[in-house]
Amino acid sequence: MKISLIIVTYNGQTYIDKLFQSLLKAITPQLDVEVVVVDNGSTDGTLNLVEKYKAAMGDKLKIVKLRKNLGFAGGNDAGLLFSSGDVIFLLNQDTYIDEKALAAIHELFSKRPDVGAAQCLLLQYRYPNLLDSCGDMPSSIGMGIIGCWGVRKNEVNIEEREISLARGAALAIRRSILELSRKVHGAYIPTYFIAGGYEDWFLTLFTKLLGYKVILYPECVVY
Repeated sequence: MKISLIIVTYNGQTYIDKLFQSLLKAITPQLDVEVVVVDNGSTDGTLNLVEKYKAAMGDKLKIVKLRKNLGFAGGNDAGLLFSSGDVIFLLNQDTYIDEKALAAIHELFSKRPDVGAAQCLLLQYRYPNLLDSCGDMPSSIGMGIIGCWGVRKNEVNIEEREISLARGAALAIRRSILELSRKVHGAYIPTYFIAGGYEDWFLTLFTKLLGYKVILYPECVVY
């Protein structure tokens, strides 16, 4: 099983080194992983930092340069066109991952055909002892409530479970689901009927509509 990591960047030079250093630790020889970086027209040194990792990663790293900022959906849609993985792992630029995160995703999707998508356990970037998200919930007025935000990780028992809504900051999903979305909606992640910032909710609901489970998977940790 191949994993395609898709990272959309935009003026993210502050984060790139830490992110790629974590990826180098997590991508082991036993795993079939590619990294597709889609740059949304950065004007800082983001691309220069990404390109310096080309020597270390070789063909595992693909760089897609866009002339303008197409946002979350547009950037990821472009990256998907250059990817070939069975599992697509959407990862924000302002993250870094635990060294066991990719191995955990590989094991999950290899053994659990009932799972269509999984959100990693998100810990806060600057305060890693605090939770950033253990899954979202819809409020009574249709807005999202971030589960567990700001809670100390040693104060709650986080277990694998089905969640209402998954966050796109660190979301792994089967490629077959995205391919079907493209056939139905004309894009892997459509934006024509979704307000900006809710595209990950669309992926969650579409996955559930197809009969798959969407879970929080705490074996995969992302900061």
